[in-house]
Amino acid sequence: MDDRESIWSVAWRARNLYFSLFIIQYLAGVVLLIYQEALRNRSDSVTETLIAIWQGSAPIAITSAANSLFITELGRMLMVLADSLEKYLERRRERRLAEATAKGRTEVYQMWETWNEQRIAAEAEGKEPPPPPSLDDTDEA
Repeated sequence: MDDRESIWSVAWRARNLYFSLFIIQYLAGVVLLIYQEALRNRSDSVTETLIAIWQGSAPIAITSAANSLFITELGRMLMVLADSLEKYLERRRERRLAEATAKGRTEVYQMWETWNEQRIAAEAEGKEPPPPPSLDDTDEA
């Protein structure tokens, strides 16, 4: 279930992560705001301090929401990129294996072709034909 209503809505699968990030960021921002307003601006009255904290919490909420959405979507995007990279590497591995197999077949064919030419030449001269090649001979060639 990955339905969204807009670009700003959170995907269903990412909601737990989103809300966890949002709460952590929002609480950290409010704590810093309270520290700034209550402890550093001691000349203000209690009412002015509470109003300043209340007014400052709205931008913190918006910023926390945007940051949380960005982080969750970045994580999802990285997963999509990782999947794409994995598929690309698998196709590349398969292509290299096919190329190596074709090259190996060509080398074995050439090895047998060379042996057959030597065998025919030896039989024409009345000599003993060379032994047939084995797959172990491919490492020496």
